[in-house]
Amino acid sequence: MGQIIADTNINCEEDASETVIPQWLIQVSSQELNYSVSTDSAGFYWLPVFDGAYTLNAISPSPFWASCFVDTTLQLIGFGDTVRTDFFMQPQGDCPFLDWDVHVPPLRVCHTSTISV
Repeated sequence: MGQIIADTNINCEEDASETVIPQWLIQVSSQELNYSVSTDSAGFYWLPVFDGAYTLNAISPSPFWASCFVDTTLQLIGFGDTVRTDFFMQPQGDCPFLDWDVHVPPLRVCHTSTISV
């Protein structure tokens, strides 16, 4: 179990001002299995697995985020063993989701118009 956190100050640690990231995927793999689970609305995930060695990765839905830790390896020993593993995701740019609109005057059919952005 764990949580995905937006590491906006780029220190790979949880800080009070940072927010959680909901609805992202966590991939778990071992020699026997490979599957993914989604984080809930609070950014938490829970992976039911048996004893053994597993590799965890947070899967970003876009190239604008990167994890502090790649291929996090866990070794679970004994029935009911619980390990908390948080993923700190860092933004890869100052404005990853730029939103803009272009307004143009009415265009006439069959006439050439030039629009500059």
